[in-house]
Amino acid sequence: MGDVLAHLDHFVESLPVIDGHAHNVVGVEGKERDAWLHGGTSYLPFKMAFSESPDPQMITDHSQHSLCYQRTIRDVAELLGCSRSERDIFTKRQELGLQKLYELCTRKGRVRAILLDDLF
Repeated sequence: MGDVLAHLDHFVESLPVIDGHAHNVVGVEGKERDAWLHGGTSYLPFKMAFSESPDPQMITDHSQHSLCYQRTIRDVAELLGCSRSERDIFTKRQELGLQKLYELCTRKGRVRAILLDDLF
């Protein structure tokens, strides 16, 4: 049974991925970037991905405590080769630039096709 599961795991891990409901890849520009680079403590748009609340205080004060957020920070830091802090992830993202970040994520994720939802 162990060999069958190992074979199945290897097979599944080798499959290409199709993202069937993607949203636009968003760069960090203007005031948000400047706030981070000059000592800001919270990158609101990044944390917004972890809450459906429209309340900025809910997002800045509570999003980072969710398991989804904590796991994402761990996984993104590993992908980018940096520490598990928002600031280091943000800095590494800025260093890579949007195009290289996109290429890294799609290559590591084996994404072969993306269906873009541009009505969001």
